[in-house]
Amino acid sequence: MSGKKWPPKKENLLDEIKKAIKENRYRQRDHALQRSKERGITLPDAIYVLENGYHEARKDTYNEPFNTLNYAIRGLTVDEDDVRVIVSFDEKNMLIITVMYVESKRV
Repeated sequence: MSGKKWPPKKENLLDEIKKAIKENRYRQRDHALQRSKERGITLPDAIYVLENGYHEARKDTYNEPFNTLNYAIRGLTVDEDDVRVIVSFDEKNMLIITVMYVESKRV
């Protein structure tokens, strides 16, 4: 592990996520687009989880090359699939990094 210090965590993370969605200041990274397609988790599913889920802080990670924190938000979709959405922030936008099922209902 490098000795690099993590940037401070956002204190009002869920509020910042909701604000970014309301202001249309979010975008899916290429990785999220790929995983969404592979896993059948739509952007509306991810947005629903981000607006209604909870911060799963123990799953947060530090991305050293970008010196950013990736935040894990977990919740149920409208269809009650248990999904985790990983987001980060740049200067202007919330970035959807990836999406995944927590308890896969898929075979």
